[in-house]
Amino acid sequence: MVLLWAAACVQACQALYFWVMGLGWGGVLYTANVVQGAALLVTAIALAARRRLLVLLVPVLSLLLSLGLQQVDALLTARACSPDAKAAVAELGLGYLVDDGDPFTYMLAFPTGCAALFSASDPVPVVLQHYGEAARQAGWDVVADPSSSRVEMSNARWTVEVEPAHEDGLISLLVHPRA
Repeated sequence: MVLLWAAACVQACQALYFWVMGLGWGGVLYTANVVQGAALLVTAIALAARRRLLVLLVPVLSLLLSLGLQQVDALLTARACSPDAKAAVAELGLGYLVDDGDPFTYMLAFPTGCAALFSASDPVPVVLQHYGEAARQAGWDVVADPSSSRVEMSNARWTVEVEPAHEDGLISLLVHPRA
């Protein structure tokens, strides 16, 4: 009996996690994920009250549905960096992108901007200095923080942040509208 209610509690935790996890997700698939989490929570409670062993499968089914919805969302929402954001980065020069393909192949695009990870042949401080100088030449405002190895550049419309990524040897570039 305790195991049955434990499975219902696991489903309750999953339903809460789905809701909290998706606060930045939004959209139809987020709503579907929260609804399936809540519906399967009700199902788990009903099965536990009737002492049905099927309740043990409910959290597993819910997790699999959630993972599936996340994958479908990733496929449907994959988008390229907007032309405006690409143009903003192009003003700063892309000489340090080593990618053999399109230099605007960004890892992540989101509704207000995009981000990229790239490797550079020079050390990070040299790369940051390159972007800072290119931004100044293009008339951008530049805020360089040598203590954090980060440079932030802004023009009238865009802000571009360049900093070392968490992975060794990679540099992160984030482009978003100026606040």
